Amino acid sequence: MKVSRILVPTDFSESAKQAVVAAGMLVDHYGSTVDLLHAVPLMKYFHDSMDPLGVPFSIEKDLYPHSLEQAKINLEALAKAHIKKEHIGSMITQI
Repeated sequence: MKVSRILVPTDFSESAKQAVVAAGMLVDHYGSTVDLLHAVPLMKYFHDSMDPLGVPFSIEKDLYPHSLEQAKINLEALAKAHIKKEHIGSMITQI
């Protein structure tokens, strides 16, 4: 059986980290690439959780771009720690 790509969604929890570790081991056997995916919570979630605080900043302009950038940094660190460089595929942050 040929497995060319492995997709691992992550929320950066310990359980999700173990899925990345397992994928990192599978690449040795299959020679595949590992694509990592993190779904950033929707704006509605941020609004609902921040509105009661009366925070004086824009969710769309301040918090959301920071969340995307932090997710990208976390994906890169996760990949570097558990997957051989030649097997790292796409790292996607998505809404």
